[in-house]
Amino acid sequence: MEIRKACIGESCAVVPKLIAGSAQEVVDRVYTSKHKTAQGFIEYAYGRNTNFFSYGIHHFIRVDCQTVGCFATYSDKEFAKLTRGFLRSLFSFYGPVRSFGPLCRAIQLSKTTPPPPRDALYICNMSVLPEFRGRGLGKALMQRAIQLSQEQGFAKAALDVDIANSSAIALYEKLGFTIESKNTINSRNWPTEGNYRMIRLNTTPAIYE
Repeated sequence: MEIRKACIGESCAVVPKLIAGSAQEVVDRVYTSKHKTAQGFIEYAYGRNTNFFSYGIHHFIRVDCQTVGCFATYSDKEFAKLTRGFLRSLFSFYGPVRSFGPLCRAIQLSKTTPPPPRDALYICNMSVLPEFRGRGLGKALMQRAIQLSQEQGFAKAALDVDIANSSAIALYEKLGFTIESKNTINSRNWPTEGNYRMIRLNTTPAIYE
């Protein structure tokens, strides 16, 4: 098992699928348009340098020479730059007119994923291929993300998790995260109620068993 930072052109066929799979219903709802697929946009954005889906902010885990999971990290200081890059990717992929729908839905989604808090490394796009789940790989990815937040001098780590994802919430709590807030979308057409924002202070002892 190996966890390392993604490089341009590396695992570009697998990691975008993992990113989309981290919240498939939401990704499809936001980025599918009449003329373009959500998966197509994620693949396009992954290959570009600076945005919320870029290879540049991702790490992946390999088992037996196969990429099977990933996560991304960024800080509040990187948020504005990533937002600008995301908008450029959105407009260039969909076009200036057809990007309006995905943009409006992305803005709606942002209500459930507020900007990272100060002094925190934000963790997102956490995903493991279905056939490799149940082997502790998600826990290994989270432990590496926590370690990165400590190595980079952040006071805490932060993440958002679907309110209905009880198994993920239980894992994060075991690793020292606590629920700080609840961010919801009041829409019958949305595939999820919203997210919990969870925080882990880096003074909290890590659990590596």
